[in-house]
Amino acid sequence: MLVFGKTARYDHDRDIVTFRATEDSRLVPMGVSRAALLELVNLPEPGPEMLISIYREFELDIQRIAEKKHALGDLEFDGLILVKVEDLA
Repeated sequence: MLVFGKTARYDHDRDIVTFRATEDSRLVPMGVSRAALLELVNLPEPGPEMLISIYREFELDIQRIAEKKHALGDLEFDGLILVKVEDLA
C-alpha cells in the first residue's frame, strides 16, 4: 500500500509538479505534468507556485491515478510515475 507524503515541488527541468509516496520502506517518485494540471483548471499560464496550488486542490484525485499507474507498473524511463493528460479521462 502506498503512503503519500505531504511535500510537492515544481521541477523546472521537466515542467512537472513532483510528489512522493512510500511502499513499505521504498521511496516511489511521482509527478504530474503541467498539461494535466492545466486540464483541470481554466488558467492561461500559471507559474510554479500556482501549479503546486492546483496540485493541492486535486491532490487526492491525482494520487488515486498515480496509485493505479503504480499498480500497473506504468513507469517513465527513469522510474517516475507520471500523471499525464490522457490519464485524467
